[in-house]
Amino acid sequence: MAWAKLIGEMWRGNDQTVRPDLFKRILGQYNVTFEGFGQHDSQECINTILDFMSEDLYKKEKKPYVEQTESEGKNDEIASAEAWNKHILRNESIICDLFYGQFKSTLECAHCKRISITFDPFLMVSLPIPNTKWEDLEGYYITYHQTEKYQNYKLKVRIKDTDRLGDLRERIEAQYGYKRANFLISWVCDNKLTHHFNSMQLVKDIVSNRQGVLLFFEISGSLNPKMLAYEKIDAFDSNNGVDPMWVKVCIHQLKEGFGHFNLPRVVWVRKDWSLKELHMRIFEYYRDIFERWYREL
Repeated sequence: MAWAKLIGEMWRGNDQTVRPDLFKRILGQYNVTFEGFGQHDSQECINTILDFMSEDLYKKEKKPYVEQTESEGKNDEIASAEAWNKHILRNESIICDLFYGQFKSTLECAHCKRISITFDPFLMVSLPIPNTKWEDLEGYYITYHQTEKYQNYKLKVRIKDTDRLGDLRERIEAQYGYKRANFLISWVCDNKLTHHFNSMQLVKDIVSNRQGVLLFFEISGSLNPKMLAYEKIDAFDSNNGVDPMWVKVCIHQLKEGFGHFNLPRVVWVRKDWSLKELHMRIFEYYRDIFERWYREL
């Protein structure tokens, strides 16, 4: 009656405000948790109200005894239906029809490896409030081929801090057209490369330290970089699927005192090359730049 009175007052709309004093007092009589005028959890209150209403609206005179059993090798559809039917025998009401659901619970014994599967009813599901922030990431795309017409390109992407860097790659490809697998994601501080990130890491791993600059080093297409499935990514690997015979060589400032190449560059070399071959690769990488510097002398 108290609930009906409260609903009537709310729906008639004769008053701008409704004070549920009677309903609150009676609820406290049935559940001492809600006695007095202290603050209480709203979810627990709603859960208690629906539970009382379900009991009052139970469609049978007496609740039968029901034994809870496991699925015992039955397929999920049959086991779920049996568990629900047993629940209905003791809880058949309009509240159960409208508000209840069912969880599947799977437990595996750590010793004998036996798997136990049960289906349990629920009235409410508690979900965490996501603590997600949007971040505006800025960085520079460094093309691999250092030709005379070479230039860096500034990128800016808005993304959630809980997204993976694999998601950041997809955003960059969608916004700027750079293939998601064809660049490294690196952090540079004081003109020194301090970290390469892999696609499993979170955006918040980058934004936790704002000192420095974010660089996206292009990987030569001839190395055939590719995006690996998340479960195949090594936490310490940032090669983007490139053959492990190829390794990255980081070159910092090339010309002391003139400010050339303040940002580091990444050159890919093979592990089985001789020192001479290594020198030739670096020279070929910077050949156009060296020629331009020579003409400026």
